Amino acid sequence: STLVLVQVLLKPVDTLGIEVVCRLIEQQHIGLRKKQTAKCRELITMFDALSLREDSGVELCRKHFGVEAQQVLDPTLLLTAEEYNTLTSSIPQRKEPILFAYLLDRSAEKLAFVEQMAKHRGLSVVVVGADGELQEGDSIEQWLSYFRDARYVVTDSFHGVVFSIIFRKQFYYIITSLFLIKKNAGTD
Repeated sequence: STLVLVQVLLKPVDTLGIEVVCRLIEQQHIGLRKKQTAKCRELITMFDALSLREDSGVELCRKHFGVEAQQVLDPTLLLTAEEYNTLTSSIPQRKEPILFAYLLDRSAEKLAFVEQMAKHRGLSVVVVGADGELQEGDSIEQWLSYFRDARYVVTDSFHGVVFSIIFRKQFYYIITSLFLIKKNAGTD
């Protein structure tokens, strides 16, 4: 559950923990339960400042948690491609061209589409989801290197689009239905 995720990942000294809270706010706009709201309110007070990229999140922080947050640019846009390349420099470049699919929803339809696009372009496929299926050795640098090395990217994610642009890759954005957004947010 989201509450367990926040409890495990968000520690008082965890400077990146605020991202966890922000994700909770983004994913549960309407569906915040009273117990989760109380726990999040407690956890948020551990931070001196709170920033979010969506104005709706700023309003939710004010309304549900009683804290003032500042709306800011998405942090992924604060570094240049050169700076991201420095982060990935320890990861060897792939020899064969790949189609990188970063999918929040790895449905059978989307995976079939990815395979079809890769076959059409003569590319091997690397699929990474945002569903928490981490493997030993996975890292942010590894994930970024997929964008760096991709000949083509398929994504249904805002951040997939951002990193495709940063790394100047051709990409295809799959629009996620409102139904799926609501399903992932835990609302009906």
